[in-house]
Amino acid sequence: MAKSLSKLLGFPLYIDSEFATVLPERKNKALLKALLLKHGFRDPFVYWANPPDNLPTLLDGHERYRIWLTSPEFDGVEPNAAGMEFDSREDAIQWMKDNQDARRNWLSAAERDEVLAAALAKAQEESPTPAERAGKHGEKAERHNDAQLPEGKAADRVADEFNVSPRTVERAAEVVKASAAIRNADPKLADQIESGEVKLSKTDLAILGKMKPPEIREAAKQIRLGKPWKPEKPKAAANGKPRSSKPKEISPAKMVDELKRKYLSPLVKGLDAVAKVNGGQGPFYKAADAALDKFAVALKSLREGRQ
Repeated sequence: MAKSLSKLLGFPLYIDSEFATVLPERKNKALLKALLLKHGFRDPFVYWANPPDNLPTLLDGHERYRIWLTSPEFDGVEPNAAGMEFDSREDAIQWMKDNQDARRNWLSAAERDEVLAAALAKAQEESPTPAERAGKHGEKAERHNDAQLPEGKAADRVADEFNVSPRTVERAAEVVKASAAIRNADPKLADQIESGEVKLSKTDLAILGKMKPPEIREAAKQIRLGKPWKPEKPKAAANGKPRSSKPKEISPAKMVDELKRKYLSPLVKGLDAVAKVNGGQGPFYKAADAALDKFAVALKSLREGRQ
């Protein structure tokens, strides 16, 4: 049997074309549907109960109504509806706009992140790209059944479905993972962050979530004492990549090449310049020339691994 809100109400409910287009169309319908599947129809459909033509008309919930009607997942679901009275059509339209402004942020950032993270995990599980499969199952998985996979990374596919950027999808997954780590280490801090009592940027939240549990608990102590807390970020090198605190190991060959470039070559050029002036004569020139020869021989031995 086809779903009908009119049957649930016991009287006809009409859709007015003007009312249906008063508010801008939601771009991320897939996100709305995912939230309805998770939380249900927690807000009732609202209709104008006393219009001049005595035809009860839907005011609030046009997109939710379309999703309910056309999605078999909601078969058997009976949403609530509530009537409101207005003196005029203009008053009804104004209420629609005011109500939308009041509810514009009804979807919290945490809810959106959860939906996007879950969608990303599902996309990676159902049809991972070769790179994603290689990360989970090793390089051999890269050559398995590639022709049957959709193009693009899972984040790109989820981004297209929910009309957001791939970076938004990836960041949502990072935040959800970080939130779970924080809750595991310090549930009270997780509750404070979720309620808004403790405010952290998504970047700081992601960094905090990557810390070890004892470090998270120590950060929580500082926050509860009212002390400002900012995570230490790795210093960036000139190329923008994090600078490692571990000194780089340099091979003897590279060290010799660096010494030649920085010291030997300039000295040789300087000595050649002197030779052009005095013809390579004099005790200073001869001593310097002999010293450079010994330096060059020593560097060559060092490069070849000889003492």
